[in-house]
Amino acid sequence: MLSEYCIYWPGFLDRDGYGQISSNKDGTLRPTRLILSQKLGRDIRKGCVAHHTCYNKQCVNPLHITEVTIKENKRDSKYQDHPNLPVIELTKEDVFLIRYVYNHHNLDGYSDTERRELLKKLVEIKVSAGVSPIPVPDFVINVIIEYKSWDYIHLPKIDRLPALHRLCELIGDKSCVFPDWIGDVSKPTSVQKNNITTSAHRKSLALFYLNDISTEKVVMHSCDKPKCINPYHLSPNVNEFLSHVLMNF
Repeated sequence: MLSEYCIYWPGFLDRDGYGQISSNKDGTLRPTRLILSQKLGRDIRKGCVAHHTCYNKQCVNPLHITEVTIKENKRDSKYQDHPNLPVIELTKEDVFLIRYVYNHHNLDGYSDTERRELLKKLVEIKVSAGVSPIPVPDFVINVIIEYKSWDYIHLPKIDRLPALHRLCELIGDKSCVFPDWIGDVSKPTSVQKNNITTSAHRKSLALFYLNDISTEKVVMHSCDKPKCINPYHLSPNVNEFLSHVLMNF
């Protein structure tokens, strides 16, 4: 059950140990406040705060966050017994994959049930120290896809490709897989590392072969979708134009 676990915020923590999204002129923006506002369906009342019933500052479990006055928050924190609940630890890659797989613009032909089963094979999470990782539970998937605060967990573009590659290994050639960063589906997209720009589909195929693809070869799409990075839809072919030039040099 969701209420029995704390869920740690995998993003930045402020100096007090609370999850932090950003700082602005009005102060620090914390995911707990966004979660509570969405849960209540309104802004947090003036003079009130987002209070942890679990007394775990890093927790972002919606069921552990309530609206109380500042006075109640101080009194409660001082006198109440602090429960020692098991902790679910997520990585940024976990969050990225859950949100990617459950976005219905991705993975054509997969039902909700199939997406969840796919995620259970793809994402294993830590539940407290010393406990073996477990397949991601449905209640964790629900929290991440329902609450907008998770939009602020960003996996760097260069790290998304290996994550999506893991997904491709599970689904094989059943579906196209497109990078989630902005771009026209009809055009190839790219990734950049060490100031070197490479097409995403070429980099994906290199990950598949565990070796860079020769520049003498072009990467062909069997799906006819230039933006697809599923290596099961890709094949390296000799660049016929370059080959002709070299043969006649």
